[in-house]
Amino acid sequence: MRKQVSELETVTATLAKWGINAIYNENKTSGTLKGLYPEYQKIEEPNIVFGRFINDIDIRDQRKVCVIGKRIYETLFPGGEDPCGKFIEVNGIYYRVIGVSMAVGNISIQGQSETSVIIPFSTMQQNYNFGQNVQLLCYTARKGYSIGEVEKKVEQVVKKAHLIHPDDGQAVILVNAEAMFSMVDNLFSGIRILGWMVGLGTLLAGAIGVSNIMMVTVKERTTEIGIRRAIGARPNDILSQILSESMVLTILAGMAGISFAVFLLNLTEMGTSTPTSPTEFQISFWQAIGACALLLILGLLAGLTPAYRAMSTNPLRPTRRINKTTRQTKNQVDMKKYIKIISLVLIALIFIGTFVFLYQKSQPKDTAYDILHTQTTDLAQITVATGKIEPRDEVQIKPQISGIISEVYKEAGETVKKGEIIAKVKVIPELGSLNSAESRVRLAEINGRQAETDLERMEKLYQSKLVSSEEYEKTLLAAKQAREELQAAKDNLEIVKEGITKSSASFSSTLIRSTIDGLILDVPIKVGNSVIMSNTFNDGTTIATVADMSDLIFRGNVDETEVGRIHEGTPVKITLGALQDMKFDAVLEYISPKSVENNGANQFEIKAAITVPDSITIRSGYSANAEIELQRANNALTVPESAIEFSGDSTFVYVLTDSVPTQKFTRRQVQTGISDGVNIEIKSGLKANESIRGLKKKCKP
Repeated sequence: MRKQVSELETVTATLAKWGINAIYNENKTSGTLKGLYPEYQKIEEPNIVFGRFINDIDIRDQRKVCVIGKRIYETLFPGGEDPCGKFIEVNGIYYRVIGVSMAVGNISIQGQSETSVIIPFSTMQQNYNFGQNVQLLCYTARKGYSIGEVEKKVEQVVKKAHLIHPDDGQAVILVNAEAMFSMVDNLFSGIRILGWMVGLGTLLAGAIGVSNIMMVTVKERTTEIGIRRAIGARPNDILSQILSESMVLTILAGMAGISFAVFLLNLTEMGTSTPTSPTEFQISFWQAIGACALLLILGLLAGLTPAYRAMSTNPLRPTRRINKTTRQTKNQVDMKKYIKIISLVLIALIFIGTFVFLYQKSQPKDTAYDILHTQTTDLAQITVATGKIEPRDEVQIKPQISGIISEVYKEAGETVKKGEIIAKVKVIPELGSLNSAESRVRLAEINGRQAETDLERMEKLYQSKLVSSEEYEKTLLAAKQAREELQAAKDNLEIVKEGITKSSASFSSTLIRSTIDGLILDVPIKVGNSVIMSNTFNDGTTIATVADMSDLIFRGNVDETEVGRIHEGTPVKITLGALQDMKFDAVLEYISPKSVENNGANQFEIKAAITVPDSITIRSGYSANAEIELQRANNALTVPESAIEFSGDSTFVYVLTDSVPTQKFTRRQVQTGISDGVNIEIKSGLKANESIRGLKKKCKP
């Protein structure tokens, strides 16, 4: 885009997913998930108070890291602690917090910055199947160009790239933030002009008031002025006296107003400013100087008319004598003199203090940085998978016949041995089957009686040697078959009625037995419930769920961006939602070859065998998180990743060379290794215990 539109300075793409849920421990909030590039800092400047913003390594490695906004931070971490390095869950995926931005955006770009969770753009693409799609393109113009001048060119480039007709005005939506801010600036400019008009009007009214006061003063001092003229005072002396008094009166009143205004504005700043969002309402030093100059001019103008009137006083004109005299003691005169001196000193101190305050406030402040130090520590890059704890062997016990539960011998939570009876089923015969079984018995009885009769007749004939032995044996066989058929018919009738025969009572299908040794997790049936056996159309009714709780596994999901970096046999740390203060060792033993889609993200099922001490009881279905180590560096020289500066494929740090009177740094190239998102390994370029530049010093919440 920058090649095609040379007037652009910054161009960056964004992605967003609204309505996400962010969770940390028991705290939960909602917001917007944004996928951004590091260049987005030039669009909406973040106010980083903890950690750092997204960098180039996050984009390159598709890291599962995030920067959280003000409201997200305040809700998930109400204690105000540093959240960097901790994991938060966003719609089932865990991201490591690397920074906190307290910026309060003036405009909403795909959601307010305060309620945003920011992740690398590449991670957003991969995790939520955006592919090469871009939702929004943000750009800024070079100095000397306005957005209005370049937006048409940008629109043409976008339409050409997406095969959109140039005259289609609805295909591309353009939002010019510069125009919106210009409207606001014009509004405030109008307010400022109005304020100046009101202020100048007030000053003019004040000058007129001072002029009237001086006119009255001159009138009351006619005698004094006449006497002074009579004894030789020059007109210029009278003129300078009146003008000086007018200017002193004006400047005193004006400076009092300036001091009071500075005081009120300072209180306003203190009341509206926050550590992360300072406000500035104070007037500048040169504005105060200009106001004083204006006051002197107005005082001079206000005293001109009274001064010229005083100059016109005739010294020979008879004057009215004042007979009333006031006698004052020397102490009274001295007291008034001291009071005047003290008052003037206080006023002078207030005025001087006001200007000193404004002068100091107007001076540029030296930028101070946090000083960081290299450390030697073990560094591990981990990912977190969500899931549950399950027994490896969990069996659902189902009946072999249909009927009604007549007895329940076990409850959930009890241990059971293989072959032990859990429940008993009473068979309720089906009317058609019962009639058929009874008819079969009756028919078998008839056939049996006929066979017995034939056998008796044949025995007599055989004994009389009237028939052969072969004919006798056939008749005997037929009689035995008739007896067996009768017994089978009776057994079938018993099964239809009772579900069991007398001869096989020990193997009765009406007695539901456990097929394994273990713990009964659930018995969903009660006495009187109907149950059915499994068939083509139904899985059958579950009588009980039995599991071996001595052999537990973690079953969860891992993101596709990291599934290629794990393998069977990898050590795993399991944290249970019900036992937050405990971690259990586990070993990864299964990674699914096929992904499943979860909240728009492709995830792969994993299983890990967990080791649980005998003293701890874990229940089936506990929610759990698995920390899987992806990479490790032991005794590595590390620095906070916020101290790293990127320039193309190179990385740099600023090493402290001097701190008195001001901080001085030198730029040095370094070679980096693995990172956990918060700290990064330094392979070369730095030594142990060296001091480097961190973020600009800011007040933390």
